[in-house]
Amino acid sequence: MTTIIKEFFIVALLFGVIKIIMVVCRPADELISSITLKLGRSIIYAATAVVILPKKAAGKFDGNAIKNNDMPFSKKITKFLKGIAAEFVKLSGIVYMHNKVDYNICPNCFTKYNEPRYVCPNCGTAYYSLEPSSNGVLSIECSCGHKIPVTAFGKRKLKTLCPTCGNENPLPEIPSFVIVVIGGEGSGKSTFMENSSLRKISTEKETFYETITENEKGREKHVMVVETEGKDFTSSESLKKHRYYEYNSGFIFIIDSFAVTDTMNFIKPNYVLSDVLDTTILNLQKNYNLKPGEMIKKPTAFVLVKNDMLDDVNKGKEPEKLLVENGEEVFLNKIYNSFTKYKFFKTGLGRNDNLEIIKWITRNM
Repeated sequence: MTTIIKEFFIVALLFGVIKIIMVVCRPADELISSITLKLGRSIIYAATAVVILPKKAAGKFDGNAIKNNDMPFSKKITKFLKGIAAEFVKLSGIVYMHNKVDYNICPNCFTKYNEPRYVCPNCGTAYYSLEPSSNGVLSIECSCGHKIPVTAFGKRKLKTLCPTCGNENPLPEIPSFVIVVIGGEGSGKSTFMENSSLRKISTEKETFYETITENEKGREKHVMVVETEGKDFTSSESLKKHRYYEYNSGFIFIIDSFAVTDTMNFIKPNYVLSDVLDTTILNLQKNYNLKPGEMIKKPTAFVLVKNDMLDDVNKGKEPEKLLVENGEEVFLNKIYNSFTKYKFFKTGLGRNDNLEIIKWITRNM
């Protein structure tokens, strides 16, 4: 018994050392930390095999000390070696997946998930997790007899489903980002999106617009632009149901020109710009861990719409100047004090910069 405790202490000590290295490495790079964890597991496997198994072979352990006594010793050795091999395959998977897509966003229910359900290409059986293990280092056998890959490279060839609603992800190889369009009721959010060059997608739960953009290095990004209804800005609780506020990558705040200026022959909207902004900030504070006074780091485009319908004097003014001249200093100060990355744009029926606005947001994510 004393020997068992001593050897358990050795393995535990090794694990403790690995955890300390992980803590030290994590601030430097998450990849280093992940690799360290996998190496640590492999070392523990090896230490266990070297310290415990030889004594089992020599008959120095009690028969009840290790489970699966009926398993031949040769099979136990094989299982341990497969376990070590599986950890190294996982390690190679981490290296392979570095800078690749490590999460997905479901376009149906807008759940963000790291591990999808993988589908057997032969019979359609869905698997919630496929990882290298002692039961299969490179692949496992489905109930239909088909070999299903479990490596990071092999899994990317399989059809994937959202673990929440079961919807298929049509673009598993391209990282997805969500931009939220916000603004008061009747501010022109829908018109802004309808007049864009983005593709409209309607699902059971949401209607959104999508496009594929490229960064400076030529890497593609799948951008989903979703509109929050104006009536939901009456309270932060109304916004809570929209789960994309938890992980969205940026905002487009629509400013109705008629809400700012006293334009003749047009009805002034019955909401206050700063109230809509307050509700958005309060939603992030109450539901998504934004601390009071903390700046919002997500890039936000403030877009003055219906600019073409203003008179000639106001039409040529920059949005900030127009806001100041029409008594919206409070709204502007909230922008200056709450957002670290923001830019003003203006659009009209004869001028549509939607794609340029989205590209500005994606460049500043």
